[in-house]
Amino acid sequence: MSFSREIISHYFHVPLHQAAKHLNVGLSVFKLQCRNVGILRWPYCKLLSLQRLINYFQGQVGGAHTNGNLQEIIARLRDEKRQIEENTELPLSNNTKRLRQRLFKSNYRRRRNIKLNLPLAALIPENVEPLQVIYPNNYSGYEEIEFAYGSDYEEQE
Repeated sequence: MSFSREIISHYFHVPLHQAAKHLNVGLSVFKLQCRNVGILRWPYCKLLSLQRLINYFQGQVGGAHTNGNLQEIIARLRDEKRQIEENTELPLSNNTKRLRQRLFKSNYRRRRNIKLNLPLAALIPENVEPLQVIYPNNYSGYEEIEFAYGSDYEEQE
């Protein structure tokens, strides 16, 4: 059983084990067939990353000037995706890597700011003293630590 590159390339959008399952072959046999036609690494992760970037920028809304820049970015990402589908060994361009990193950082900061902006008062019930939140039942844990150090210290002398 032998597969051509065209047949295999139809399954680049799914993980390797699912592509093998769709073609009714084992994973090892499928990897061998891929290597025989010149596919050394399965391009699913690269293509998925590019598609996520494209989807993100398509969802952005802006003015006419921003919209033109977004269309240019989307066109470049689609072109890079097409090139990787043709030649799976091509790495992502440095510009795409930087763009992806900036997007991940901005999403991380946005999520972190949302968590930090939650009011602390909303999380504390009204009838609870602030110190009870930090030290429930006025127990700080220091007694246990002092006891542990004290007993160890006395045994060492």
